[in-house]
Amino acid sequence: MPDESPRVEYLVTYTFHLDISRSRMVGLPDTIEDTAHIATDGSPSALKQAIFVESKKYFGGQGVNLRLDGRQLEDENKMATDRIYLLWHMVSHLTQKTQRLTAVTPGLQDNGTYNPEGVVTQ
Repeated sequence: MPDESPRVEYLVTYTFHLDISRSRMVGLPDTIEDTAHIATDGSPSALKQAIFVESKKYFGGQGVNLRLDGRQLEDENKMATDRIYLLWHMVSHLTQKTQRLTAVTPGLQDNGTYNPEGVVTQ
C-alpha cells in the first residue's frame, strides 16, 4: 500500500560562523554556508528528525568539508574545486535556517503517484 502522507520539501541552510581572528588571517570569509534539500511528511516531528539526520554529516571528525559558496548549485559533470576542509577550531558557532519550499499537494503520494480521492476541484 502506498504511503498516504504528503511530501513537503524544505531547504535547510547551515551557516558556519568562523572565528574572525583566525579566518581573516588566512583570507577566509566570516561565514560559510552549506545547504541541504530534505523531504518530509509535513509534520514538525518529521522535520526535526530530518534536520537531525542531515546535521550528523558535520560532526564526528576533526573538521568539516565545505564548499566556499554553499548556495551555488553543484554541477555533477564538473569537478568542484572550491572546497575547503575547515577544522573545528576555526568555527565559533553554527546556525541553521529552514525554508519550506512546497505546500502539501493534495492527491500526490510520496512515491510520486497520484490518487484523486479527497481532491476537491475548484
